Amino acid sequence: MSYYFDSCIEFDLKNYSTNLFARINYFRNTKDSTYSMSLFQKKDTIYASLYDRKKNILVNFNVDSKYSGVEDLKKFHNSRLYNYVGYTKGKKYKNHVESFEYEYDRIKNQTLVHIIHYKNSKRKKIINEHYYYFSTKENIISLDKNDVKNYIMKKHNIPEIQNQNLEKTICVVNGKKQSESETVKITKIDYTFSFTPDQVYPQHKVYNNTTRPNIYLTQ
Repeated sequence: MSYYFDSCIEFDLKNYSTNLFARINYFRNTKDSTYSMSLFQKKDTIYASLYDRKKNILVNFNVDSKYSGVEDLKKFHNSRLYNYVGYTKGKKYKNHVESFEYEYDRIKNQTLVHIIHYKNSKRKKIINEHYYYFSTKENIISLDKNDVKNYIMKKHNIPEIQNQNLEKTICVVNGKKQSESETVKITKIDYTFSFTPDQVYPQHKVYNNTTRPNIYLTQ
C-alpha cells in the first residue's frame, strides 16, 4: 500500500470531548483530501493512524520513538489494517447561517476572528462557535489554497489577515470549550509512504476522526 504526502502540519491538540491531549503530526496530500495520516505523541505513548475515507479503511501503527523527520515513517511497524471503517460525522444543517466579529491588535500585529454558526436565519439556535487567532509567524504558512484563512478572506473580507497565518483555533459547543489546537509549524514534504499490512481485520469498525486540523469550518 502506498500513500503520497506533500505537507506535514505539526500542532498541539487539546480535545476535551474525547480527553485527547497530544502533539500531532498530520500528514496529507493537498491535492487529495480522501486520505491522511496522524502521528500522536502523547505523554506516555506514541502511535500513528492512517485514514483512507475513500476506501473506508483504517491502519494503525506502533511507533517506538519521537518524530524528527519524514524518514522516521520507515520505523512504523505492526501495521493493523481495518476494512469497512465507518467514520462518524457531525450533524450538518442545510439552512445554517453565520455571523462574525474580529479584533485587530496593531501593536502585536495579531487578529482574533470569532465566527458563530446558527441553525437558521432566526439566529436563535447556536450550533457552534470558532475563535481563530492569526499572527505573523512564518513557520505556519499554509500550503492549502482551501484553508480557513482563504475561506474567511473570501466570505468576510478581513484585510488584516491578508499577511497573517492561522496560529490557533478554539471550538466552542453549547457554551463549552470542546477543543483547541495550536499550530507549531507547517512543512512542505515530498514523501511516498509504502508498507505491507502485517495484520488484516475484515470487520466493521466505527472511528471518530477528531484529529484532523480544522481545515474547513465545521458546520
